[in-house]
Amino acid sequence: MRRRFFWSLLGAVAATLLIVGVVGALVTLSVVRAQTRTEMQRQIGQIVELVQDALVSDGVDLDTTRARDLLSGESPPTVRRVLFEAGRVAGPEAEVRLVAVTVDDRIVGGNLPAAVVRAFDYDSVLAGGTMTDRVTDLQGGAVVEVVAQSVARIGQTGTILAAVMIRQSDVLEVGSILRQMVLPLLVAAGVAAVAAGRMSKWLVSRLAHLRQAAGELAAGNTDARAPIDGSDEIAELATSFNQMADEMEATRQREREFLMSVGHDLRTPLTTVSGYVEVLEEGNLEPEEIERIAGVLDRETGRLRRLIEDLMLLARLESREFSIRREPVDVVAHLGETVETYRTRAEAAHVTLRFDGSGGGTVEIDPDRLDQITSNLIENALRYTPETGQVTVRVAVDASSVRLDVVDTGPGIHAEDLPHIFEKFYVARKYRRVRPEGSGLGLSIVNEIVAALNGTIAARSDPDQPGTTITVVLPANGPRASTM
Repeated sequence: MRRRFFWSLLGAVAATLLIVGVVGALVTLSVVRAQTRTEMQRQIGQIVELVQDALVSDGVDLDTTRARDLLSGESPPTVRRVLFEAGRVAGPEAEVRLVAVTVDDRIVGGNLPAAVVRAFDYDSVLAGGTMTDRVTDLQGGAVVEVVAQSVARIGQTGTILAAVMIRQSDVLEVGSILRQMVLPLLVAAGVAAVAAGRMSKWLVSRLAHLRQAAGELAAGNTDARAPIDGSDEIAELATSFNQMADEMEATRQREREFLMSVGHDLRTPLTTVSGYVEVLEEGNLEPEEIERIAGVLDRETGRLRRLIEDLMLLARLESREFSIRREPVDVVAHLGETVETYRTRAEAAHVTLRFDGSGGGTVEIDPDRLDQITSNLIENALRYTPETGQVTVRVAVDASSVRLDVVDTGPGIHAEDLPHIFEKFYVARKYRRVRPEGSGLGLSIVNEIVAALNGTIAARSDPDQPGTTITVVLPANGPRASTM
């Protein structure tokens, strides 16, 4: 991994340097060319002024002088003196020539290279303007910048005396600039290689700590954590890993507590059943005693059956292996019948059971899941409400939702316990002393069903007065059927 990371990082840096180098060369070339042309135009302007001054000072009559005589070596020293002065203006990198441009697109004198003659802009010069061009096909492959400007008109034929400047320089080529940048690029690449090596070693070592922690966690060491160094993406990854490890440890702790609670709830009725079976095996029991034992065995096996059924239901809910079938339901009437089925049980426990329904009409909802929610909440409320207490079931229905409140006058729930009451066995483990029967899974089952129905559930318990309120809000008129 470290080797791949090193070469990837070095390749990225090298590519970046190459792109920067090429772009830099192109930008530099463009800037240098622009500056060169600007400077050449300034210089050609000075040269034109020199020529014009020399012609005036020598008293040259341009109307009667022929171009060939003016540009020949036998003429007055005007041309030689002007070219000497022009060379001082242009510098050693440029050549200055004086030529005559005729109206029939010919150039007289100056001994210009053929490529310059072919690229010459006669119209601009004859019109008294300035020509600027770049010639790339000279003999030997040289590339030059050419600037020409009109000086004066010669004779009556329209011939123009022009000054021509030719500048040749390797700096005007991309290849030349890149050659000049080779050494800096090589040095930068070397520095990048060293930096990439050290960075890859540093990053891989940090990733190695994370990999080691992951391996230890996978091997069962729930205390394994990754060191957090800095605030970059690897540190964020290590933080996320540690959070995951914390959650896994908490989940395993909950699973252990869950298994212990299941074991306890299974062991208690099994111990009772086993003890009474031994009594029955001894014989010599009165009919009344046998009837009492039969009642105990029926009650305890019922507890076992409810626990197993609740565990199986909760497993299906958590894995979403159950279906939701919505149909038109008169919720108030339907839940009124559900509450009535618990009337006898409430009376046996000396608890008042009340039902209050508001709203009406038919909504689309799953009646079976609604029954499961209501039944579990009523059973839970009856289980923890003492004698002479009261359990109230309130239902409010409108076009978009069904609200169900189950209120009891039991001991209430401590504020620190409220966020956990929907965890498996939590309420049973904390408050079993009030009423020992029950699986302790009722609220967990309700929570899973409500989540599957896209509803919400909340619990309130006022520390200043006894009792707990569980509120469920379910959306009405959803899809007719779905499979979770």
